[in-house]
Amino acid sequence: MANALTKETMAAGLSAPAIRMHPPGMAAITQSTRDLSDYANRRGPIDARVKAARALGTADGRREAQELVKTPIPPPPFNILLLADTGDALQEIAAVLPYYDVDRSVVQIVGPALWADPATGSASVKGAWYAAPDSSTRSEFERDYTAKYGVPPTPLADLAFDAASVARVILGPRGSDFGILTQPGGFVGTDGWFLLLPDGQVRRGLAVFRIERAGPELIDPAPQSAGAAGF
Repeated sequence: MANALTKETMAAGLSAPAIRMHPPGMAAITQSTRDLSDYANRRGPIDARVKAARALGTADGRREAQELVKTPIPPPPFNILLLADTGDALQEIAAVLPYYDVDRSVVQIVGPALWADPATGSASVKGAWYAAPDSSTRSEFERDYTAKYGVPPTPLADLAFDAASVARVILGPRGSDFGILTQPGGFVGTDGWFLLLPDGQVRRGLAVFRIERAGPELIDPAPQSAGAAGF
């Protein structure tokens, strides 16, 4: 995810993202969060003024220090935070962010499609966004697959079904046409629209969901064609 983020931001002409990796454990997560949020430089000037006011040793100095302690610190040097974590690590990060004044009303948290599963601990980042296929496009395939095999399809089954469907189009009644693989209009697959690019990459039309207390909420539907915005 770090490599993909760096590649896409550079392709869009944006500044290179600040990326931090951390080993497991609260101590490492705390240090990475403090470093990434630039907490020392945001809080340092206020702490210095508090120290100077207290050093006066006067009633006015003490009152000034008390007021300075209440001073909000500047926001972190970012307004969006992409997290790749799940499980305990995600819950630990969610707990640490407020401690270093990463205000969730100012910073939007985004993450992977894995967060659709509550078992990943995604409930700890309520309000966060993630992109994933719209499950409503899969319902017919899931119904037919379950009826035939007695169990719901795994994500790998989606890929196999789509690959077979594309192969059937290529091997049409008039012979093979491998140029169809990279046709600009793409294909309608089990999980929505997708394009096969000449360099081997795949682009998919994904929906955007927001994590709420009752579960994921669709906030931006998946594009329905290759030329639609967000594809």
